[in-house]
Amino acid sequence: MNQLIKPTPWDTAAFGAPTWELLEYSPAALQQATQIAGHHSIRVDPLADKRLLHEYGFYYCDTLIEPHCNATRLRTAQHPDVSISRVADVNQVMAICHGAFAHGRFHRDFNLIQSRSGLAL
Repeated sequence: MNQLIKPTPWDTAAFGAPTWELLEYSPAALQQATQIAGHHSIRVDPLADKRLLHEYGFYYCDTLIEPHCNATRLRTAQHPDVSISRVADVNQVMAICHGAFAHGRFHRDFNLIQSRSGLAL
């Protein structure tokens, strides 16, 4: 896979199907995406013309959630009870993040099944 599209394993786990992110909004990336089965996502400026997406047969849904942070606002935080692991107890995770995904990542897209649009455990 060249640098126009990359796999997104976190979305593959959530959707149960192959997922990809287009790394640029260009005819070349869109053409490549039409050759790869699965769910494709792309970041497009909200004010940009979405015509190319429709010309290549894609349905575009703008997500409402937008981060408001930059490098100058980041800070290091250390806590003796916190560690990073790929193995987690689902009940502990749910206790920490319950409600955090109430709107899901794709909550504005009525074409997606709501139970698959956020944290569905």
